[in-house]
Amino acid sequence: MLAASLCAANAAMAEPLRVGVSEHVYGDLAQQIGGPAISVVWLRPNPASPLPHLDLVICGCAGKDAWLRDATRRASGPPGLIEASPPSAGGRSEPEFPWYDPPTMEKLARRLEAELAHRIPREAPRIAANAAQAMAAFETLDRRIGEVARDYANSDVILADNLYRGITERLRFKIRDEDYLQTVEAGKPPSTSSLAGLKKALQRQTGGILLYDKDRAGPAVEELVAAAGDDGVPAVALRERLPKGLHYQQWMLRQVNAVHGALNEAAP
Repeated sequence: MLAASLCAANAAMAEPLRVGVSEHVYGDLAQQIGGPAISVVWLRPNPASPLPHLDLVICGCAGKDAWLRDATRRASGPPGLIEASPPSAGGRSEPEFPWYDPPTMEKLARRLEAELAHRIPREAPRIAANAAQAMAAFETLDRRIGEVARDYANSDVILADNLYRGITERLRFKIRDEDYLQTVEAGKPPSTSSLAGLKKALQRQTGGILLYDKDRAGPAVEELVAAAGDDGVPAVALRERLPKGLHYQQWMLRQVNAVHGALNEAAP
């Protein structure tokens, strides 16, 4: 009887920590650091349903994750909650996709390391080793961003979406369409005049590039991309979601390399 009880207790102790995430990219970071000691559960938006049993929840601070923050706080025996980033400086709210600011994601990885080691102390050495590998990948990404910034700082860039603002600022590019972006950030549809202004900027642009979101490019953005092609401005189709088979750092490195290649093409 005692042996059976000990076996049951050991089995319970060995159960992985259940980590709920609002985005696959958060799950990837958690899995990189927690390894088999955690089980990632992707949570689809459903404010009407209670959360499954979870030990920890990772989500963003933007409005689209408000339902998950509320559900976490209402849960019986609420799980721990980690938000991807604090409110941004300068009065801007957190972007919808904070993973386009690699330093923010690196800080999130550090917070995950501390939280998981605290919650699963028996796995602390393995968590530390996993985190060291993740940080080495971040260092590779940071180094590449620094190289591109060194070669192309102050390059002109037009953003069809505010998704890329974070990494654009890290690369030290000059954003040519702030008025348009502020309209997008305010949740308003761009006006005909603002789109016309972007097309004129493309016609005048030399040595610059256009960045757009391939995953949700509507007719207006597709028209901009076509205009860029007509004017000889390289257009870079970036993605807003983590592709299958890549870790976050690998994906961002691929995106930065795509931007670098476009700048090489645009160089006068």
